[in-house]
Amino acid sequence: MDMGDQMPKRLSSAHTIALLALFISLGGAGYSATGGNFILGRTNAASTVTALTAPLNGRAFQINNTSAGANATALGLVVAAGKPPMYVSSAALVARLNADLLDNRHANGFLRVARNGVNDTGTGATLTDKVTVTLDAPTAGFVLVTGTSNILTGDSGCTPCYWHQRLRDGSGNVSTVNFTSVGFNARAIATNVWVFPVTAGSQTFGLEAAGVLGTVGLENPTITALFVPFGPTGTVAGISTVSSASEAARLGRVQRDGTRRVLN
Repeated sequence: MDMGDQMPKRLSSAHTIALLALFISLGGAGYSATGGNFILGRTNAASTVTALTAPLNGRAFQINNTSAGANATALGLVVAAGKPPMYVSSAALVARLNADLLDNRHANGFLRVARNGVNDTGTGATLTDKVTVTLDAPTAGFVLVTGTSNILTGDSGCTPCYWHQRLRDGSGNVSTVNFTSVGFNARAIATNVWVFPVTAGSQTFGLEAAGVLGTVGLENPTITALFVPFGPTGTVAGISTVSSASEAARLGRVQRDGTRRVLN
């Protein structure tokens, strides 16, 4: 055997350049995978979709990261600002998939409720706060306010007399006035419900009430405020006070111990 046949041959210039280019490409920041192999431990790049089809009764792709480090995770998805990080073709529930935000809100940004009541009685012919409530709105949204009071009269001239009340917010917006009739030695319940738009921060709401055409009093007024981040658009314009004297005649005795709401 000719020993010369076993000696390594000199690489051509073309081979040297090709090997050098391969070394640089594998040792650089990225590896072009379009039409080639997916290289583990390297940053791969592709100009077309990379797809995997596997008709398996189980997972088609499995990623395991066994590190116990604080930042360890199995998958990272990075997209441009405002773009969804994932596309799914099914509406089926994914077990144990937790979400941190819903419509960009945390859980404490959806519902908040506050309630206040006064164990007392009161009278008066001028609309004044009988009870107030304050809550902290986490974001801009809407607050559903409900105010209720028990009304009564011992005035024998009440055939009937009337109690009117409304809700207000801290910005001067008010609800419609609720007129409730009550007769001598009788009782009734007056209730108002209204929705106020709010901005983030502390918000105060009041139940304003007064008796007219006789001595009418209330017991145990209560007010409840429920914050929700969603609702109709628009604002609530201030509603001026309705003349209780003119509305009382319009209600008539048929409304005794009943309730009618009068819109301004």
